[in-house]
Amino acid sequence: MDNNITIEPSTHGKGRKRIANKQEWKREKAKSKRYSRQHLPEFPTCGHRTKTMQCCLLTMTEIRKFNEGFYQKKSKLLQDMFVLKHCVTSKPKRPGTKIKENVRNKPKAISVKYNIKTSKGTIPVCKKTFVAILGIGKNRLQRIVSRYHQTGGLPAENRGGDQISHKTDAKRQAIKRD
Repeated sequence: MDNNITIEPSTHGKGRKRIANKQEWKREKAKSKRYSRQHLPEFPTCGHRTKTMQCCLLTMTEIRKFNEGFYQKKSKLLQDMFVLKHCVTSKPKRPGTKIKENVRNKPKAISVKYNIKTSKGTIPVCKKTFVAILGIGKNRLQRIVSRYHQTGGLPAENRGGDQISHKTDAKRQAIKRD
């Protein structure tokens, strides 16, 4: 036997257990890819140059910086908060209902103003431009804004979590009472 083999103790807190690296998990990679930029931002084609919407005043560098600010974080919650930070919701002054061939549409529930922050200040833009610059769907934008207008709270993640324990809560409470 060799007597010159020495056994050294491991450093405190660094045992044999491997440290989890979440960035390497398949699910986390898919999530990161899902909320990363799919294509470059588009220049607005709407041609608005009025007091309420000034889409034509934007330059491509300002559009690119705004888009990069949105995709800087690849988390859905942080991106939703970024969208809310640049939208102003209010109750419409004229909700109106349109009657079209004896079919009555729902009255307008929300009035939304979209702003883009630049070096010059905030520039109001239309929904089409806002969606084209961020590269998200209009339905996602509408869902974020309407949920915020209804609840008044920040967006929360509802996916995943405990699905079973609430089924046995009644039994648990009955046992505790007895």
